[in-house]
Amino acid sequence: MDEDGHNIITNETMSFKEQEWKNEHETILVEWADKAMCYRWLHARSHQSYSKTNAWFTIPVIIMSTLTGTANFAQDRFPEDIKPMAQMGIGAVNLFAGILTTIAQFLKIGELNEAHRVSSIAWDKFYRNIKVELAKSREERMHVGHMLKMCKEEFDRLMETSPSINETIIKLFNTTFPTREPLKSQDPNEACIREPSEIKRPEICDSLVSTADFVFIPKPEEKSTTPMMLNLVKNNQKRIMETYEKEVKEWCDKFIAKHNRTPLESEIIDNLQDKMNLEILKKIINKILDSYEKEKTIESVENMV
Repeated sequence: MDEDGHNIITNETMSFKEQEWKNEHETILVEWADKAMCYRWLHARSHQSYSKTNAWFTIPVIIMSTLTGTANFAQDRFPEDIKPMAQMGIGAVNLFAGILTTIAQFLKIGELNEAHRVSSIAWDKFYRNIKVELAKSREERMHVGHMLKMCKEEFDRLMETSPSINETIIKLFNTTFPTREPLKSQDPNEACIREPSEIKRPEICDSLVSTADFVFIPKPEEKSTTPMMLNLVKNNQKRIMETYEKEVKEWCDKFIAKHNRTPLESEIIDNLQDKMNLEILKKIINKILDSYEKEKTIESVENMV
């Protein structure tokens, strides 16, 4: 807390290393990983589809261009009576090849083919990064705040840069991976139902989930332990604040001993901003610099006396 009694360490100002992994964090990452796995499949199939389409446009153009080039080279050896017809035939084939090339460029088949290939690789990489991180124990994982921030930015970037999926591919996905129904027990006397774990599908796969399902609801035991948890959080925040103040104070004392002057606020920030939240650091700096000013004032008054 600061001098006014306000708590200056919150979830927003707390640095990543003070936050702990919880089930809610893992649920968010599992959903992103499931959707990334689906998008990887969709873009991979789209790449295969566009690759075939690109081949159907490119291979005929290659064949026709080769044939017309050879015919033009041997045109002088044609009999005079069929030369006009040969020239018209060569021109028609060249015209048809040009039309095919123009249509392929207009539809951007080659660009979409490469874009889906790159998107498939990117989504697969995103999925594997989350899977590897969740496979570790909570103590071995990277900081949860940094992990969520990094994954959210990457997920948003992939959603913005990935090309749209064709409706045919979406129908193929829903046919290949139908939504599984709950499995009822074979024993009629047993009323229990075992529900299989269903992956979270992207919204484009005809899957709409109400936002109300994502609202955090504390468990009953969590509600009963709320006062105790609040005390633990307050004590933890107080301990963290004392550690930060001690670290800043020690750095300032070393600076004064070396340079024989009080450090500037910018100098303290440049050296310590990587070790704690900037908002917390600024409030600690103000508190410590004020204490130095008070000490100087007291010393000057004593010297005058």
